[in-house]
Amino acid sequence: MAKSITLKTLKDARKRTNEDPLLRKLGSCDARFGIKSGRQYFAISFSGFECSGIDQIDEDGLAEMDFYVDMTKSDWSRFLASQETARPEQLHALDTSNGVVKSHNARNRLRFSQYHQSFQLFFSHTAA
Repeated sequence: MAKSITLKTLKDARKRTNEDPLLRKLGSCDARFGIKSGRQYFAISFSGFECSGIDQIDEDGLAEMDFYVDMTKSDWSRFLASQETARPEQLHALDTSNGVVKSHNARNRLRFSQYHQSFQLFFSHTAA
């Protein structure tokens, strides 16, 4: 079944991520990142030891994010579907091979490298 990024999918992942004791073990995470999927845009906020917010935004809102992950709808669908497998795709590997992480500020983009394990944990919880 094709998976897609929706506000409900992200909010459900937020709930499961915040319930996962591994999030606290990964350490404090302070970042706001965006998702660009076709013409859909979302903001995901992490503060301390929780995923603190999920919002739908417009394209201009991406400029306010520390960084954003830019993939086509089909690439997002494949990535999300892989989270249900024994060998899920990893965001940092996708960025290395395809340059999917973008930012309007090079210093803020470093937050992806610093906290990528927390973000990967979040996406692992999109598999329900």
